[in-house]
Amino acid sequence: MLNPGLHHDEANLALNMIEHSYSEFFMPLERNQVCPPFFLIISKLIYNFVNFNYSARFSDMLLRVLPMLSGLAALPFFAYLLNKLFKNKVLTLAGTLFLALNDSAVYYSCVFKQYSLEILVSLVLIFLACNINFKDEKFFSNLVIFFIMGISPLLSFSSYFILTGIFLYLLYLYFKLNSRKQILSYIVAMCMPAFLIGLSIIIPFYTQTSKFMNEYWTGEFGLNFTEFIGVFFYNFLQESETEIFYAAVAVVISCGIMLKENLRLFFIIALPLILTFFVSYFGFYPAEMRLLLFIYPALIIIFLYIFSFIKILKNNFVNLFSCILIFIYLGFFIYNPPSTESFILKPDVARDVWEYFEKNYDNKTLVIFAGSKNSQNYYNKFFHVNKYPYSFSGYKNWFEFYQNIPPGTYYIISDFSKSYNFYLKRKLLADTDILEYKIFISPWIRSKNKYGWYMKFIKSD
Repeated sequence: MLNPGLHHDEANLALNMIEHSYSEFFMPLERNQVCPPFFLIISKLIYNFVNFNYSARFSDMLLRVLPMLSGLAALPFFAYLLNKLFKNKVLTLAGTLFLALNDSAVYYSCVFKQYSLEILVSLVLIFLACNINFKDEKFFSNLVIFFIMGISPLLSFSSYFILTGIFLYLLYLYFKLNSRKQILSYIVAMCMPAFLIGLSIIIPFYTQTSKFMNEYWTGEFGLNFTEFIGVFFYNFLQESETEIFYAAVAVVISCGIMLKENLRLFFIIALPLILTFFVSYFGFYPAEMRLLLFIYPALIIIFLYIFSFIKILKNNFVNLFSCILIFIYLGFFIYNPPSTESFILKPDVARDVWEYFEKNYDNKTLVIFAGSKNSQNYYNKFFHVNKYPYSFSGYKNWFEFYQNIPPGTYYIISDFSKSYNFYLKRKLLADTDILEYKIFISPWIRSKNKYGWYMKFIKSD
């Protein structure tokens, strides 16, 4: 249960990582994947140097090392950042708790996708920008820091939202301070590498996949602000329109207070959230939780910012009492945690199907891949079979395929079954003799129409 099989999205990315060289990670990827090159480079380094047991289970575990380390590192770093910003233990504990118990943040720290690394990168950028000292004697060290910020898109494409806020803050300082030459140097040091990375890597990535992604994310474009904020609280507020509306109002009020009281914080934290909303509203960036995880820590800070002005929370006794309540809650949470399925968003059993099938395979019968062909191709690297040259993934494809295959004995392997109903198979295979059939259901299953299966049948003349 701690190392489930790869979901087909993970398999798509894994195949790109395994089949491509390090230099090719800077070029558009296959299978409609968009991923920062440094994420794949680090993952491939881990995969190549630690992979002393070339098996499906060990491979799956290695692929998740970087997301896991990123997710684990984000929590203490976020706590440190909150403590620096608010100097209040209650707000620090509460904010860290919000991030630690977000089901998407937990899930994407356990799968082979880049989203947990994006959270960590956004936290590092916010921390650096909030704590940088603009005194003259810090010029060269600041120049290095801003250059590091400028290459952050190699680790996280979404870092451009944070970088835009930092850029606008530097622009504000350029017109306000006398040291214009230094500020201009910082702007160039940060913006030049970010611009070149965007021009040479990110634009080609998105150009290649834009048509597919626009069709895939249709429902996540054009949301109003309340709906946009509701994406972050989908599970927490249980889709209550009233509560989500109040949450959106609280965000607006907090951003307004931040604009008045702390301009640097507004530019670095509030503005990227506002920018993300507008880019999503006008159809350039989908408002889907996994793609918004990078900005989730900023949203938490915005909410906590209102409470930082409540004087009673600065009282030592109230502080201590609030911390005790939080620890009591944590104790109850640990003693009676939510079910695993609350955090496993995309259960898959592709590997389970292959492991069982490999034990029963006769090493000669042709095998037909169904469902996610990428999941099948990934696991085929560890469990070699006599693959049939054609795969299918839908009702129409299935019917056409079955009409064209010659008579004989076949296996069919499927990793999930959204549209592959067994009774449909029986109907379409009316002239066949089904020799063997087995279904695999994930222990984290949420939807009863997702499972894996394999079948052995004989097609007659």
